[in-house]
Amino acid sequence: MKAFVFALLATTLLSTSSCVRLQFGPPAPEPGIHHIVLVWLNLSGNPSYRQQIISQSQRLEKIPGVMSVNAGRSLFSNRDIVDHSFDVGLDITFETSEDLQYYLTHPDHLRFVEEIKPLVKRIVVYDIKK
Repeated sequence: MKAFVFALLATTLLSTSSCVRLQFGPPAPEPGIHHIVLVWLNLSGNPSYRQQIISQSQRLEKIPGVMSVNAGRSLFSNRDIVDHSFDVGLDITFETSEDLQYYLTHPDHLRFVEEIKPLVKRIVVYDIKK
């Protein structure tokens, strides 16, 4: 009976442990800088252009100092305070201002900007420090 109870407990523990995140070593630094980029397309709402920018932006994550890159389309809202007029939004996070400065001049970032330029009518950038 003890073996059955132990097996049942072990099975339950193992099946629910997939929800637990284990971290070894010091905790990862929290991003301190958010580089928010809002993009309006020449052909507003064009799904191909939108997807091209979102897909190409993922390469930016390989630039040293970039902690994460999140990209997507604007979310429609009925609230007057919400501006959903842009087509694509990027949230690129950095630990420090120096990391952001390095990113801005990195060849991969400059290449990304040149590649999306023909698709873009307007870009607005917000840099936010935590």
